Amino acid sequence: MLSEDTETLAIPSGATRGFLTKDRFLPTVCWACALVAFVVAAIIRFAVTGESLWVDELHSSWVVDGSFWQVAPRATIGNQSPLYFWLIWLIVKIIGMSEFSLRLLSMLTGLLLFIACAWSTWSWTRSSLAVIAVSSILAIDPIMVFYATEARPYALVQFLGLFQILVFWKYWQSEVDERRQCSIFLTVSLIVISALLFYVHYTSILLFLTEATFVIANLVTGLVLKLVATQLGAASSLARVRWTAVSRRLIPVVLAGGVLALPAFSSLSDIWERKNNWLSVSSIEQLWVEHVQSWLVLILLPLLGVSVYSLFKRTYPKADLPSQKSLLILLATCAIGPAVFAIAADYYQLAPIALSRYVVVGMVPMILFAGVIIGGFHLKTERFLFTVLILGLLVWQNPFAQHVFANGKLPRFRHENWREPIAQINQSIEYCQLPVFQFASILEDVDSHTNLDLELQDYLLFPVRGLYKVEETDRQIFAMPSLAEKPFSESHLQLARGQRGAWLLIRATRNHANQIVASFASAVESKIKIDEFSSPDSDVILVLVTIQ
Repeated sequence: MLSEDTETLAIPSGATRGFLTKDRFLPTVCWACALVAFVVAAIIRFAVTGESLWVDELHSSWVVDGSFWQVAPRATIGNQSPLYFWLIWLIVKIIGMSEFSLRLLSMLTGLLLFIACAWSTWSWTRSSLAVIAVSSILAIDPIMVFYATEARPYALVQFLGLFQILVFWKYWQSEVDERRQCSIFLTVSLIVISALLFYVHYTSILLFLTEATFVIANLVTGLVLKLVATQLGAASSLARVRWTAVSRRLIPVVLAGGVLALPAFSSLSDIWERKNNWLSVSSIEQLWVEHVQSWLVLILLPLLGVSVYSLFKRTYPKADLPSQKSLLILLATCAIGPAVFAIAADYYQLAPIALSRYVVVGMVPMILFAGVIIGGFHLKTERFLFTVLILGLLVWQNPFAQHVFANGKLPRFRHENWREPIAQINQSIEYCQLPVFQFASILEDVDSHTNLDLELQDYLLFPVRGLYKVEETDRQIFAMPSLAEKPFSESHLQLARGQRGAWLLIRATRNHANQIVASFASAVESKIKIDEFSSPDSDVILVLVTIQ
């Protein structure tokens, strides 16, 4: 889609090979605004890197706090692929273990994703306003900020996911008679980047399923058009679509991808056996609530805008470019598809994976979709008004922006402060021998009393053995079943009575934490003193219980 201030030189028939324009440089205003958005994005992301790690990030710190050969088994027991953690392990070995080093890869990939999205938007639209809109959304969207500052693989998933979609789109555009060298290169590129994406996080399968849906839909459409043209006896150009041939060319890509995924079979089998652990956190309703606003503003609203525009203008911007419509369909499919498949998997009890972090790969094409729509309007005024409308709605519903406007400072993106409670335990010399009962609300800690497997017990204590370590000295540390009605066994109570107290390190709501403390107080059957050490806005509560 070309804007009015860009002169078209030539558009080849069939799939467009890109936009050829006389302008060989980005407009100054586009560079300036994109640069401002990039600087804002970088400042926001670096400003929150000092926040305490939350429990998932503590798992990352525990995975990389060991030898290279310990990374894979530790990642696997935490239901993760080791590729991302090997990269983090290398960074930590070079610059040391800290919140910054653990989050560095996500920050870098988040900023590179910013540049890639801006450039992709420009290459598709040649619209400065479209680039500004995409850049602004990426800079302040709380989901993008959160994952770009988290010591987990999801920012890398978004980054590789974007390039996988770009390569897939280029492959889809390729003509049947395209030069063999280019076709081989695209095929290999698609296979390699898809494999990398899969091994960074296994839930990337959701994106592949989405693309398969796009292929199947186009294949069926092509066959129907060919059948209709044949019945009509017409040699319609629509009947000579390349969809069938290109779809067949994807078969070796799928087969090669399946072969490359075989080494993960054992790990996936183990994860599949533990899938019921996610039942307590997987929520179709929550996933829907978290995404419906973004779908409305970034997909439905742009589509409505195009419909209204077509109604009044009696035309759609650049309607003679069918590949751009196909691009919009692909972006919309990749934006919504992962969440739809995750919801379907949960609904039909295949796997409880209706969690936001498993569908973050869809956020990037969602933003790009809005950018391409904006770039499709003919007049600058139309593009400007639509950009203001979308950005205005996003800022209005953005809790991050609301907090900045109300308080004049950045909000906290994580409300689990593990750093200070663990430091408090280590600094309390007087109580250095008291046992520590950890209630981390880890999915697997429901089996902490019954399953005494040493590997599992080691894993369950990762919150206090990663970046923030509880100094064990002579004390004992126990991973407790967070949701049990009676979490303390008799041996735990005897130990606490013998040491005249215990530390309760609890990750929970205030009410749940109070229930755990009350359960302990009732079980010891002695007069006790309770001291609490925790930040008022933290979901990690440290309680010192001393027996009088």
